[in-house]
Formats: sequence, structure tokens, C-alpha cells
Amino acid sequence: MPARKKTNKSNSKTSSTDKKKSSTSTKKSPAKKTSTKKTTTKKTSPKKKTTTKKSTAKKSASTKKSSPKKADSSSAKKKEIKVETNSSNENENDDLELDNENENKDIKTDLGFDEVINRTQIDSQKKFYQELNKEIEQKHLEGDYEKEPKKMSESEIKPIKKSVGLYRKRAFFFIFLTVILLSAILYFSFSKLTIAISPSEEVVNNNVLIDVVNNENNNSSYGSSLLNGSVMAIESEAEETYQSSGKEIIGEEVVGTVKIINNYSKNQPLVATTRLLSPDDKLYRIKETVNVPANSSIEVEIYADKVEKSMAIGPSSFTIPGLWAGLQDDIYAESEEAFVYRTKTKDYLTISDIDKAKENLQEIMINKAKTKAENMFDDRYYTLYDIDNSFNSFNTEVKAGDEISEFNLSGEAQIVVVAFLKEHAKSLAKDKLSLLVPGDKELKEFDESNLSYTLDNYSLKDGTATVKINFSGLMTVDDNTEIIDRSQLVNLNREQIRKYLDSYPEIKNYSLNFQPAFLNKAPSLVDRIEVKVTE
Repeated sequence: MPARKKTNKSNSKTSSTDKKKSSTSTKKSPAKKTSTKKTTTKKTSPKKKTTTKKSTAKKSASTKKSSPKKADSSSAKKKEIKVETNSSNENENDDLELDNENENKDIKTDLGFDEVINRTQIDSQKKFYQELNKEIEQKHLEGDYEKEPKKMSESEIKPIKKSVGLYRKRAFFFIFLTVILLSAILYFSFSKLTIAISPSEEVVNNNVLIDVVNNENNNSSYGSSLLNGSVMAIESEAEETYQSSGKEIIGEEVVGTVKIINNYSKNQPLVATTRLLSPDDKLYRIKETVNVPANSSIEVEIYADKVEKSMAIGPSSFTIPGLWAGLQDDIYAESEEAFVYRTKTKDYLTISDIDKAKENLQEIMINKAKTKAENMFDDRYYTLYDIDNSFNSFNTEVKAGDEISEFNLSGEAQIVVVAFLKEHAKSLAKDKLSLLVPGDKELKEFDESNLSYTLDNYSLKDGTATVKINFSGLMTVDDNTEIIDRSQLVNLNREQIRKYLDSYPEIKNYSLNFQPAFLNKAPSLVDRIEVKVTE
């Protein structure tokens, strides 16, 4: 813009001078016309040319005068330029007038007409181009002039092609970086590993002692170790027969039975020790005297004449060598079962037989006391029984060493009965078991069927008893406890994770769930690894 202002000033100066020149030229034009008329008619053609040029110049001047009228609404800068040029134009006008007067003097004195005509043509052309230049600059100032699009040479186009290729490479590079960034975001956002752990179960066993008080007015709660109950005694008596277990070997024998058959018409008596001979010449004898009826048979026991294991033969037929030879075919013996070889013993009573008999008799007396106690306590109570050794007695007429096979034993005793509420005892046992479970574990199962009660001691006089409750349960790791360190699983593959989890004895089994499913590696962030404890 500053360059344009300078051109405007210069143009404004030239325009003012041109105006003066045009005014002087128009004033002296009649003289020129008269001079041309006096010389020759040949010079009239250039004169016409000048008149046409002057007419064009006048038209351009008129357009110039009309254009400023249209541009009255232009900016204040245009007015300032015109004002600045007026002051300079006044000084230049004086110089131009002197120059014009000198030129006029030269024209008047000069006898050649061609030079005058050329000067006027030059002045008119100069004036025309000055006005045209001024008009173009004025259009520049008003913004009406549109610059023609500059044609770009091939040398200027080539760098554009290079820049487009460069931008394309940069665009692909940024697209590639964006894809990598999105892939990383998707990986960290959606990659996840869920480990479902089933902890192993651990058995815990213990016992607790509770005091049972025979006091119905005792208001102590079952949360303490003192329970309301009943401590009492029931009289009971019993008598039973028991077998002696003592055996003494006094010999050996072969025994069995045979059937003696009499096909003769008369009865045949046979005395004890009558001989029976087997087909292989083994000799046996009958134990008792018998009379075998005619045309009949009778069974009798036998024994071996010589005791050996080989004498225990199977079913066979026997002849009676003591009979007349003519009767041996009609009277003979047969066995249907094998003979038995055995040792010959005698029975006697032992001390253990008496002790076992007393224990059994005590159980009988306790069972009788239970029958009485069932009518006193309902199903809510658990009852324990024991025999009071200070108030019991057993009676028997035999002693150890007697050769007897059985004996009788009678007795009477005082049975101690301790009764207490089942639920209260279970609560005490469960509370005690809960105290034994560590803080990082929890009681998973408390089996009431595994509870066992024993009577530790008692006092019938004080009406108290101490009961030991044995219990067991299963404990597992608490759900809120972190069994494994998740930071150790970061970036591990499936096989490495399995080896790590197999090293924990607290883990019974587990399952790995990778998300997405095609992943085979743990996420890089600990927060994307989740551990769940399942049953």
C-alpha cells in the first residue's frame, strides 16, 4: 500500500501538468490551423489525426471526470492524496506554463510543420496514457479492479507436486501412528484375565468343655461355658448267663455217624466198641450198644480205632467183621457224611470271662436306665450315662479256673444321668471352632453329625457335671483374601500362569478366562487381572 500512494502522488502531478498543457494547446490550436492552411493541403491529414486523438483524450478526460464523481463515497485516504497533490501541483503549474510559452515560441519561429504535429500527437498520447494509468490506480483504490490470475510456469508447479507428496507421506505417517495408538487403547481397554479359584478345604478338629448344672433356676445363657441341665442317678439291676472261653486240649479224635442196616429176618443186637471195617481196611468202632430191628436200620456214632487225620474219610460202606460171615451181606453199615478229625478239649472259666460279663451287665443296666430317662427328657436334650463304681455290685457262684462251659452273673448299680440342651451345646462348639479359624480363612462347613460328647467327670452331691464336646469342621480361604499376588502374573503366558498357580497348596482347582478369547497372555496392567474365589 505505501508504494501505491507514491504512484498516486506522481500521477496526480503529471495529471495537473497535462491539464495545463492541454489548455495551452487548445488555446494555440487556431494559430496552428491557420498556418497549415497557408502552406499546403498535404499536411491536413496529420491534423485530422491529432483531432481524433484529441477527441479520444477528451473522452478519456470526461470519463476521468465522471469516475471521481462516482467514487465520492470512497475512503478518506483518497481525499488526502488529492489534497496533498494540489499544493505540489500549484508550484509545478508555474514551471509548466513557462515551458509551454517557450515551446510556443519555438513553434512560432520554427518553419517546419512536421515537428509541431509530432509534438501534439505525443502530448495527446501522453495525456491519454496518464489518464488511463490514473483511472486504473483509482480502481485499485476502490477495489473494483480484479487482478488477472497469474499463470504459473512449469518450474513453479513442480515444487507443488513435491509438497503434495510430502503431505501425503506425512498424512500416512500420522494415520499409521493413529492406528497404533487406537490398537494400544483397545488392547489396554478390552484385554482382561479372570482367574476363578476354588480353594482347597482344610479340616480342623478341636474340643470344648462345658459345665452342666443341675439347677432349673439357673438363668445363665448358652453363650458361656455353663449350661442348664440335669445331673441325677437312676437305680438299675440285671442278671445274665455267659459262656466260658477257657479251652484245654486233652486229646484228639475222629468222629462221625453211620447207618446200620439189617436186612435179616431177626433183630441184631450190637454192643459198644463193635468194629466197622472200611473197604481200605480202616477200622472204626461204635460208641453205644444198639439193637438193630429186622428189615430196618438205625444211626449210631462212631470213632476211629486209631486217631489220625487220614481216618477222616468221606462217605463209604462198612462191614461188621464180628458177625457170622453168612450175615455180613445182610447186616452192614453206611456213612452219608465225612468223618471229622478234631482235638479233644475241656472248658473252664477265665478271669476275662468274668470281666467281660460284668461290662456287658453294666451296659444292660445302663440301657434299662435309658429307658427310664427317655420318659423324663424329650428330644431337645442330649443325655449321657455312666455307672457309679462306688454303688455297684455283682454276684456269681463261680470263680476263675472252674471247668464249666457257662455261668450266671447278676448285679445292681447306680446309673448317673446328665442331660442338657442340644442346640446350646452345638452353639458353644461352633463358637469355639470359629475362634480357631485364622483371620484370612473362613469356616465353610460345620457338620453337627460329627459332634461327640463324653462325660468327663460329675458330682451327684453338687449336682454338676463336665462334658467334653469333640467337633470338626472345614475351613477355606476367605473370599476377600488375595490368595495370589496379581502383580506376579503381568505379561505371563498361559503355561507360566498355570505353573505359578500350581505352586499354591491352598488352591484346589482354577480356570483361566482370557478376554478377548484369542489372547494367550496376561494383560500388562494389574488392574486388568481379576481373581475370583468360587466354591
